[in-house]
Amino acid sequence: MGSVFEVVQSRLGRARWVVTEWEVGRSFTWVSWRPGVRSTATHRLRAEQGGTGIELGISWSGQGARVVRALVGRLTQRYTELELGALVATAEGRSDG
Repeated sequence: MGSVFEVVQSRLGRARWVVTEWEVGRSFTWVSWRPGVRSTATHRLRAEQGGTGIELGISWSGQGARVVRALVGRLTQRYTELELGALVATAEGRSDG
């Protein structure tokens, strides 16, 4: 809780993320703020038959949320899919993620 990370993504620039929720071995939530918008991203593991599932999510709130969704929603979805693929590959011991 409270750990701060700086993430740089192509076309999205640099963002400062603060961990606001942490459940050891299960999930974390982190938040980033920009003028008029708060981004909240979640990372969760869940037990599934024969393994573990990974869930990622992102939401925006604040006065600028609608604009952010319109401008970068699809790009953010693509980045989330790439992140999920890399996490799955790492968890499975592959290097193709």
